[in-house]
Amino acid sequence: MGMEDRVSTQPEQTFQILDEPGVCVLVLDRDMQVIWANAYASDLLDARKEELLGCDVSRVFDTHLAPLVQGGEGVQSLTTAICSGVAVPRLDLPVQSAHGEEEWFTCSSQKMERGPWTGMWVLRMRNVTDWKVGSGIRTLHRIFHLIEADDLPPEDLLAEVTRILPPGFRDSGRIGVRIAYGDAVYTHRYQKTPWKATANLQVEGREVGCIEVVCPPGSLPHQKSAFTAEEHISCRL
Repeated sequence: MGMEDRVSTQPEQTFQILDEPGVCVLVLDRDMQVIWANAYASDLLDARKEELLGCDVSRVFDTHLAPLVQGGEGVQSLTTAICSGVAVPRLDLPVQSAHGEEEWFTCSSQKMERGPWTGMWVLRMRNVTDWKVGSGIRTLHRIFHLIEADDLPPEDLLAEVTRILPPGFRDSGRIGVRIAYGDAVYTHRYQKTPWKATANLQVEGREVGCIEVVCPPGSLPHQKSAFTAEEHISCRL
């Protein structure tokens, strides 16, 4: 039996190598129909494999994914890109878990270009909830340690905070920071944009400056807000 025949008749054995813990994996054929799904995909989408296999990816998303996502912009963007044959390098989606908790997934799609798989697509949704929560906590710890260092001048402290803050946010590689303290201004990858989270700096109840965390336009076009509620809280802390 040739490889191409095995892809169509034995997809379970063929695509098992793509399986990863904590990652929803869907393989789409050239007609954008699901040809293989791992067990995590069935759990996340609350659907038996039989309900997924052979279905158009747009129907799978509308029926099983959209009800779990806060707002429909992210799912619509993902569906439009995949059905148009456009690769998705990264798309963050907030998903409501079966326990009612918010979980974060990073979605990506890739078109296969070699051998009997040419023209097929692999869609991955990676659960990054623990990483996001952990990175936010680590960022706060690093800032608290800086504050506790009595020998660090205020200007050095604030300059360091501008570099420490971004890893505590989604899409940290694009995040910029601006801190105004008195007449001094400290920035890191900063540019003016409406996508921002702000907080006032206070000393003994007196406002002395502000912190502005920004996300460049186009970084998260599918969301009404570039920052989650938790990220706004982190900024104020």
